[in-house]
Amino acid sequence: MFDVIVPAFNAADTLEACLHGLLQADVDKSRIIVCDDGSDDNTVQIARSMSVRVIVCNQRTGAAAARNRGISASQAETVVFVDSDVVVAPDAITRLHALLERSPTASAVFGAYDDAPTDPHIVSRYRNLLHHYTHLEGAGVAHTFWTGLGAVRRAAAISIGGFDETLQAMEDVDFGMRLSRAGHEIILEPDIQGKHLKRWKFWSMIRTDILHRALPWSRLLLRGGTVEDELNLKVRHRLGVFFSCLGCALMLFGLAAPVFLLLGLGCFALSLWQNIDFYKYLARKKGIAFAVATAPFQIIYYLCAAIGLSLAIVEALFVRRSARAAATRKF
Repeated sequence: MFDVIVPAFNAADTLEACLHGLLQADVDKSRIIVCDDGSDDNTVQIARSMSVRVIVCNQRTGAAAARNRGISASQAETVVFVDSDVVVAPDAITRLHALLERSPTASAVFGAYDDAPTDPHIVSRYRNLLHHYTHLEGAGVAHTFWTGLGAVRRAAAISIGGFDETLQAMEDVDFGMRLSRAGHEIILEPDIQGKHLKRWKFWSMIRTDILHRALPWSRLLLRGGTVEDELNLKVRHRLGVFFSCLGCALMLFGLAAPVFLLLGLGCFALSLWQNIDFYKYLARKKGIAFAVATAPFQIIYYLCAAIGLSLAIVEALFVRRSARAAATRKF
């Protein structure tokens, strides 16, 4: 038996579609738990109108806390997490549960966004296809987790203390890392899919990549996380970050000597070359013009990763320095 947990904060625009998707996937209403996280729109009313179980929090405490409330409220052997802006494929929930049932050594499994996002904007299409492709090539055993569409054995989740409620971003990555370190097997099956309803915009993409992805992920790695050669941490992505940063530095020198401009462009080309298979994929899906038009987004994506890592390192050094100063004052 399984329950589906949907954390929601001001999700009025997408929650109804999300819940309809779950019902069309043959999930009984009594098995759906919407964990409202202090919404000030009509998220709660929408959930209640669809006769699903609703847990209401009067103040915002974060997605991690919302999911933990859902885990506590569930009595099922397996809990499935679905984001409130995801519409699952009709077979997605059944396949998640079935995969765990036939994989006794696995404690968790997660899927991917499909390759047909609803929003036609170029940034939205690029970001969803990037996520889809990253999970597509990462199929198999993973050392992370994704709560957009993922399932975990409830006992395993409880054994590691659930989600870390001190984290306001990347809490699912941390959850997966801790599951893996505790000896639990995690499987990524990208054929299990959901449609993403989020509308990405250029500046929100940059803000999200720095503050809600690169920075918190770097914090996790700096505090003892393992750098696995998988998903966003593959060697080719690390090389992409290096060449993108070097390219920017050389372009600045190009203000004094034009030859550096050429060298900078060469570094950008090397950065993109690390992802040549991804761009072949984009060309097949959306055409060569789309692949070329989104190339700058990939450079920006890598630069945001570098900025987030730099901020995390500076932050860690400052905290360490403050701790040493505090220790010195005691004596």
